Amino acid sequence: MFSPVLFLSSSVPLLVLLLLSCCSSLAKLQIPQCSRTSLVTGVMRSVNLDTTEMTMTTTMQTQIGLHETGCFFVNLHPDNLISLNDTMEESILTSNTSLLHTLRYESTHQLYPVRQQYIFAIPEIDSDCICDCPGGDDHCAVDYAYKNCTGDNRGAFCVHTYHPHQSAAGCQLAGEADICCKLIVKPYQNRRYVAVYIGQPLTVATFHYQLYSKQQHDQWQMLHDQRFQAITGQSQRVQLDQAGLQLQLGDLKPVWQLKEGMYVFDLNGDNFTLRHGLPINRFHEYSSHKLGWLRWQSAEKRWTVRNGRIKLQAAHFVQTVNCLAQEYAETYNADFYVPGKDNGEKAFFVGHPVQETERWIRTLELVDRSSTSRQISVEQNQSPAISITLSFNKMCIRDSTIRIGAPATVNGSRWLCLQPYEKPKLQKCRWATFSAQPLPKVELPHRWTQAQGHCTDCNQISVNNFLKYLNPANWTQGVNGWSEALAVGLEVAFYLLLAVILWAVCRRLICPVLRWTVCGNGRNNANKM
Repeated sequence: MFSPVLFLSSSVPLLVLLLLSCCSSLAKLQIPQCSRTSLVTGVMRSVNLDTTEMTMTTTMQTQIGLHETGCFFVNLHPDNLISLNDTMEESILTSNTSLLHTLRYESTHQLYPVRQQYIFAIPEIDSDCICDCPGGDDHCAVDYAYKNCTGDNRGAFCVHTYHPHQSAAGCQLAGEADICCKLIVKPYQNRRYVAVYIGQPLTVATFHYQLYSKQQHDQWQMLHDQRFQAITGQSQRVQLDQAGLQLQLGDLKPVWQLKEGMYVFDLNGDNFTLRHGLPINRFHEYSSHKLGWLRWQSAEKRWTVRNGRIKLQAAHFVQTVNCLAQEYAETYNADFYVPGKDNGEKAFFVGHPVQETERWIRTLELVDRSSTSRQISVEQNQSPAISITLSFNKMCIRDSTIRIGAPATVNGSRWLCLQPYEKPKLQKCRWATFSAQPLPKVELPHRWTQAQGHCTDCNQISVNNFLKYLNPANWTQGVNGWSEALAVGLEVAFYLLLAVILWAVCRRLICPVLRWTVCGNGRNNANKM
């Protein structure tokens, strides 16, 4: 709503009438449909002491809403038309004593400045892990996590992780297994998104002023047609015509506007759709629990994660399922990502469209003024609104659709009635049902996913695996501290004692029995011969 103040200055008396009803439908010229509004009028007279000329100013104040039209008649006194030659056009003065002024509040659009912006993608994390059983070749070194990582895709982000003290399920030897993984982070479906931070808007209202004169046979002639704009927070006075009519606009305050904050839109989409409803990182934020932690570096032409090695190594959790078969389960302490094992054609949810959640928006578009300067333009509509379509069979009246505001309750109904002006007997009523649908729920992957490595030669027992333990230098590998050294010493002493016992048993028991058996059978055969 806004409050225009109209000033009419002349040196003759004027009669002001408010037009409340619909304009004549029999006129050949289609004039605007006038809204029912209240009008406050006032008259101010001033006298010039030097010329003794008196000037009268008529002031009219009214309020009109969006898509409403304020109308008023001005009837000129026939005896004083000659005195208006200096201020009014000659075409008005010929035979016109009635003027119709119309002012329509056409539209309101808001310009939101883009304070911050960056390009990001939904991370798709793919892992390739190796489970190293105890014993056998060493496939997972302790320094594996600090080695340089290069992926197949040069634009993807790559990092190594190392996970010791794992279960040796499926392995032939008891002990602890190790897992080392290679993580590849790449854009999901190669789609790019832009995160923008929009500030407080600049609201611009557009008005349409028209002046008509009444001719013979109730016909109308357009004398003046003008459109102008007004900015919120600024008092503005507009010269409408040559007859001294001025318009002063009061303070324009938008009833609806978008909240200041972060929004996102798809850079690959054909249509511009601004979305919100999910936590989005600001330009200097890099949280893995918000949208926008995999970003595009334009200077380096690659995707990157800030402090990605530290964050991904800390966020990656792995446990073995069958180490011998290279089967494992994994999860990540992060949000808004897609596991590589679940890759598909399903679109990732990045928020609700603003135009679906904010019904007061008519149109929304992105204005690119330069490579670094952007604005979001929003055209406002009335909300909540009900569309009513009127159809006529006569040729002189065209079908039309209007939108009206009505109080609404969730899952409730309103009894709406429509009637011609000042004809309540022709009233038509209908029930209008207001229904609400809940917004879709956001499902984030917080589960363990099964995967299998591709190391075919890992955990295979061979002769080389056995021979390396015959080297005493390998016996002390992995010994840290006196307690572990004492345990190794006791194990060596135990095996030495076991070897001495076996040697004694063989010498004192097994060898004599074998000698007696072989030698006794030989003597018996010799005696028989």
